[in-house]
Amino acid sequence: MRKLLRIWLALLTLSQAFLLGLSAQDKECLHLVQTIPMPNVKGRIDHMDVDVKGKRLFVAALENGSLEVVDLQAGKWSKSIPGFKKTQGIAYVPSAIPVSPAGLSRVAS
Repeated sequence: MRKLLRIWLALLTLSQAFLLGLSAQDKECLHLVQTIPMPNVKGRIDHMDVDVKGKRLFVAALENGSLEVVDLQAGKWSKSIPGFKKTQGIAYVPSAIPVSPAGLSRVAS
Protein backbone atom coordinates (compact mmCIF):
# COMPACT_ATOMS: atom_id res chain seq x y z
CA MET A 1 0.00 0.00 0.00
CA ARG A 2 2.82 2.44 0.85
CA LYS A 3 4.56 1.70 -2.43
CA LEU A 4 1.36 2.46 -4.35
CA LEU A 5 0.96 5.74 -2.45
CA ARG A 6 4.55 6.76 -3.30
CA ILE A 7 4.00 6.00 -6.98
CA TRP A 8 0.75 7.97 -6.99
CA LEU A 9 2.42 10.98 -5.31
CA ALA A 10 5.33 10.84 -7.77
CA LEU A 11 2.92 10.79 -10.74
CA LEU A 12 0.92 13.67 -9.27
CA THR A 13 4.09 15.71 -8.78
CA LEU A 14 5.32 15.00 -12.30
CA SER A 15 1.98 15.91 -13.85
CA GLN A 16 1.89 19.23 -11.96
CA ALA A 17 5.46 20.00 -13.03
CA PHE A 18 4.52 19.23 -16.64
CA LEU A 19 1.48 21.51 -16.51
CA LEU A 20 3.48 24.33 -14.90
CA GLY A 21 6.12 23.92 -17.60
CA LEU A 22 3.51 24.34 -20.31
CA SER A 23 2.19 27.55 -18.82
CA ALA A 24 5.72 28.94 -18.41
CA GLN A 25 6.35 28.47 -22.14
CA ASP A 26 3.54 30.88 -22.97
CA LYS A 27 5.59 33.80 -21.61
CA GLU A 28 8.19 35.63 -23.66
CA CYS A 29 11.64 34.07 -23.40
CA LEU A 30 14.87 35.92 -22.83
CA HIS A 31 16.62 36.96 -26.00
CA LEU A 32 20.17 38.08 -26.77
CA VAL A 33 20.45 41.86 -27.05
CA GLN A 34 24.18 42.15 -27.64
CA THR A 35 27.52 40.45 -27.06
CA ILE A 36 30.28 42.42 -25.33
CA PRO A 37 33.75 40.87 -25.60
CA MET A 38 36.08 41.05 -22.59
CA PRO A 39 39.66 41.05 -23.86
CA ASN A 40 42.22 38.83 -22.15
CA VAL A 41 39.59 36.96 -20.12
CA LYS A 42 40.33 33.28 -20.40
CA GLY A 43 38.51 30.38 -18.84
CA ARG A 44 35.52 30.42 -16.60
CA ILE A 45 33.71 33.49 -15.34
CA ASP A 46 31.68 33.29 -12.18
CA HIS A 47 29.06 35.55 -10.65
CA MET A 48 28.00 38.99 -11.80
CA ASP A 49 26.31 42.01 -10.29
CA VAL A 50 24.98 45.17 -11.85
CA ASP A 51 25.08 48.86 -11.00
CA VAL A 52 21.74 49.86 -12.51
CA LYS A 53 22.13 53.59 -11.91
CA GLY A 54 25.73 53.69 -13.19
CA LYS A 55 24.96 51.22 -16.01
CA ARG A 56 27.91 48.95 -15.17
CA LEU A 57 28.21 45.18 -14.99
CA PHE A 58 30.78 43.62 -12.66
CA VAL A 59 32.00 40.16 -13.66
CA ALA A 60 34.16 37.82 -11.57
CA ALA A 61 36.74 36.34 -13.96
CA LEU A 62 37.46 33.26 -11.87
CA GLU A 63 40.43 31.81 -13.73
CA ASN A 64 41.93 35.24 -14.51
CA GLY A 65 41.84 36.26 -10.85
CA SER A 66 40.33 39.57 -11.90
CA LEU A 67 37.22 41.67 -11.64
CA GLU A 68 35.97 42.86 -15.04
CA VAL A 69 33.93 46.03 -15.43
CA VAL A 70 31.62 46.43 -18.41
CA ASP A 71 30.06 49.76 -19.43
CA LEU A 72 26.51 48.78 -20.34
CA GLN A 73 25.57 52.19 -21.75
CA ALA A 74 28.50 52.21 -24.21
CA GLY A 75 28.17 48.46 -24.77
CA LYS A 76 31.87 47.77 -24.23
CA TRP A 77 34.38 46.41 -21.76
CA SER A 78 35.67 49.17 -19.47
CA LYS A 79 38.52 47.80 -17.35
CA SER A 80 40.05 44.81 -15.61
CA ILE A 81 41.07 44.91 -11.97
CA PRO A 82 43.68 42.15 -11.42
CA GLY A 83 45.21 40.68 -8.29
CA PHE A 84 42.52 38.42 -6.87
CA LYS A 85 42.81 34.68 -6.27
CA LYS A 86 39.88 32.66 -7.60
CA THR A 87 37.47 35.59 -7.78
CA GLN A 88 34.01 34.25 -6.91
CA GLY A 89 30.89 36.19 -6.15
CA ILE A 90 30.30 39.89 -6.64
CA ALA A 91 28.33 42.27 -4.44
CA TYR A 92 27.61 45.83 -5.50
CA VAL A 93 26.21 47.96 -2.68
CA PRO A 94 25.79 51.58 -3.81
CA SER A 95 25.42 53.01 -0.29
CA ALA A 96 28.56 51.29 1.03
CA ILE A 97 31.66 49.91 -0.62
CA PRO A 98 31.43 50.19 -4.44
CA VAL A 99 32.09 46.51 -5.20
CA SER A 100 33.82 43.66 -3.42
CA PRO A 101 34.42 40.09 -4.58
CA ALA A 102 33.11 37.67 -1.96
CA GLY A 103 35.55 36.60 0.73
CA LEU A 104 38.24 39.11 -0.18
CA SER A 105 39.43 42.24 1.58
CA ARG A 106 40.49 44.13 -1.54
CA VAL A 107 37.88 46.58 -2.81
CA ALA A 108 37.46 47.87 -6.36
CA SER A 109 35.83 51.15 -7.28
